[in-house]
Amino acid sequence: MKIYSVLTLLSTCLFIFQACFAETISLNSSIGHGAPNAEKANVLSLQESLDLALKNNHHIKSALATLPIVEANLIIAKYIPNPVISSNAEVVKGGSFHPADLWQTLELGRKRHYRIQIAKEQISKTELEISKTIWEIHTKVHVGYADLVIGNELYKLAEDRTEFYKILTDVAEKRFKAGDISQLEFKRAELELLSSENSLSDFNGKLKKAEVEFNHLLGNEVNEEVVLR
Repeated sequence: MKIYSVLTLLSTCLFIFQACFAETISLNSSIGHGAPNAEKANVLSLQESLDLALKNNHHIKSALATLPIVEANLIIAKYIPNPVISSNAEVVKGGSFHPADLWQTLELGRKRHYRIQIAKEQISKTELEISKTIWEIHTKVHVGYADLVIGNELYKLAEDRTEFYKILTDVAEKRFKAGDISQLEFKRAELELLSSENSLSDFNGKLKKAEVEFNHLLGNEVNEEVVLR
């Protein structure tokens, strides 16, 4: 009978909780536990997140900065040395002879051709590295976006669970004082509340970590608030 009464009480409290907090849940249904401050935060869709990462991500910017350098190497590789200019003339200055000698080395064989080929290979390699970096960041943004979506939903569920056990513990305390339930049942309700609060703290920490990593991918400040559309 006690088990039946506890189950009945649980169902009743759950119904009351859902009715009381239905409006709050619907208002906060937009993804992000920072939804009340959404006006001050970046509200981003997945495509907007990808565009922002391609524009501001530090790894992509660093990779793109190497391309002009290897392109300049190609220009240098195409440089043709001047012909050799030499002179054996002697200039008299201050009562002494000073020989004048001007010269420039000519390249033999296909050294210039090989330099150009190497420079072109470096450009191709750099372009592949840039494409690889962009693809990796593209994939990481997808994963980070999904992590935030799931993290926000889990955080909201943990909040709802904590609120429910707060109500249940309050009811259990009143029933215990009234002599309707034993102290053991009251302590069980308190333990469930403590467990739900620990879970909420854990999910909050994971969500904060996901937000920091996502901001890093987008090239934002680590503490910048992001709300997903």
